[in-house]
Amino acid sequence: MITKTRKVGALLLSLAVFGSVALADGKRVAFIGCPVIRDMELPERPCWLAQEGNKLYFLGMQGDTFPPALFYPPQLKHQVLVEGEEGEGEKICGGLPLNNVKVSVLRELDLSCDTVLPKEGFPAGPILRPTAPYRPGRGVATDRSYPREVYKRPPPPQPPFEARSYRIDFGFDDDFLHLAEGIEISTVFHYFEDIKASKLTVEVHRDRVELTNGTILEEDPAAAQRRANRMLNLFTAWGVPASKIETRLISPPAPSSRYLTLTVQP
Repeated sequence: MITKTRKVGALLLSLAVFGSVALADGKRVAFIGCPVIRDMELPERPCWLAQEGNKLYFLGMQGDTFPPALFYPPQLKHQVLVEGEEGEGEKICGGLPLNNVKVSVLRELDLSCDTVLPKEGFPAGPILRPTAPYRPGRGVATDRSYPREVYKRPPPPQPPFEARSYRIDFGFDDDFLHLAEGIEISTVFHYFEDIKASKLTVEVHRDRVELTNGTILEEDPAAAQRRANRMLNLFTAWGVPASKIETRLISPPAPSSRYLTLTVQP
């Protein structure tokens, strides 16, 4: 499906310069390339970058997995699909800023994607993670305990009950569930359980992406099936009878369709 990709090369070091950069604000960017990590040295956290042509972009900071950042870092030795909009302002960790950035780790191994850059005098990246809550007698919550402090089971719904639909997003060609999606799926199960629902419909879509260079990518039908199977396995493991789960695979792929919907029927 991918007819052309670009590799990270020696040009990275020449791109790493200080200063502000004026970009065409809002210009869409979509490309496949190798992720690059900049080791900022402890106690600062590493920065993630990616190169497209002669531009090096800033993707996010290691560890910003909570709102408002919700950035899940990529993996070395895998290419990534990067999507976003060019912004304006200072370079961050040597990379141009992107707005509304999405990063999808591609499944195939690429051992050439192993670049780690030194700090090279760049200032620390932005701190987008929220302040951890203070717990009396136990100090500040750690990252491990933080989700339990922030996300709580919603109160039981009151009748009359209604059908509710929930959207679950994925990375390109992937069925991996990040923290936010896992919590949303838990909310779906709690609603199903609380109202003693009659049916859960899983409607799985496939995405179609046009890269900046004109290449068209379509998600593999196998990815949609993996997502459907993951939902079936999760909900049956929680005690939902398979007879109450209906799965629909939607074709053909369409733009901005990298998701599935879960609909709970009373």
